[in-house]
Amino acid sequence: MIRTVLFDLDGTILDTNELIIQSFLHALEGVTPEPVTREQIISNMGGALVDQMKFFSGREDVDDLVQKYRAYNISKHDELVKGFPYGNALGRPSTWGGHKQSAHDNRDGP
Repeated sequence: MIRTVLFDLDGTILDTNELIIQSFLHALEGVTPEPVTREQIISNMGGALVDQMKFFSGREDVDDLVQKYRAYNISKHDELVKGFPYGNALGRPSTWGGHKQSAHDNRDGP
């Protein structure tokens, strides 16, 4: 029996791709010998932020890059995040037979 329907907020209900790409480009600007491209970022999206920063920068200590990423991400969130066309339908009680629903992200997680 289904009791709760759980949604991943980023990438399922909200299109955060451009925000993520722009945040990486901003944080990594001037850090790497060659500029990191959108294509490189897209092909590596989905991992933990710290791991991605280590991968792109070649550094072990990436605390400054993570802080720069997060500050930019927060400042540009409302401008760059868009809802997917079906996002509103997912949240309608009638869509899931009245089951409890929740949407989550791991912004403050790993």
